[in-house]
Amino acid sequence: MVSYDWDTSPTQRSKASFAYGFVPDKAWSRAVCFLSMMSLSFAHIILQTFSCALLAVTNKMWLIYYVSASTGLFFFYKIVRRDFYYYLNLRGVFRLVVSIIERFIIKVLVDFTMLIHLRNTCEMGGFYFLASILISLMRRRSSLAQVKTLLGGKEER
Repeated sequence: MVSYDWDTSPTQRSKASFAYGFVPDKAWSRAVCFLSMMSLSFAHIILQTFSCALLAVTNKMWLIYYVSASTGLFFFYKIVRRDFYYYLNLRGVFRLVVSIIERFIIKVLVDFTMLIHLRNTCEMGGFYFLASILISLMRRRSSLAQVKTLLGGKEER
C-alpha cells in the first residue's frame, strides 16, 4: 500500500510527476484502483509464498537454485546495463557491498510484494520488473509440477 499512499500524496506528485499519478483523483475510481492493487498484491504474495513453500517441501535445493539463479540473473542484467552500483556516492569495497545488499533487497521486495514504484530505472527497471513477474509465474507452475511428480502423478483427495 506504499504505492497507493505515495501516489495519492500531493507532495510526491509535485516532486516526481513522472513516477506518481496513476491513481485517479475521483473517489469511485480511486476506490476501484485501491481494491485492485490490494487484491493483486494479496494474490501475488500468497502465491509467491505458496510456491516457495512447495519448493522447500519437495526439494530444498530447488528453492536454493531458484533464488540463486533469479538473483544471479538480476545481478547479471544490472552489470550488463552498467547499472549495478547503487547511486549512493560511495568508494571502494564499501560501494560494492552496499550495492549487493541493496540490489538483493530490491529483488526480494519486488519478487514478494510487486511494489510498483521499484520499476523505476534507478532500481529494477521496467523491463526486468515485468520479467521478474513472469519468472515468478513460471516458478509457480514448476513448483506445482514438482509436487505432482513427487506424488507420482496422482491427485490426493
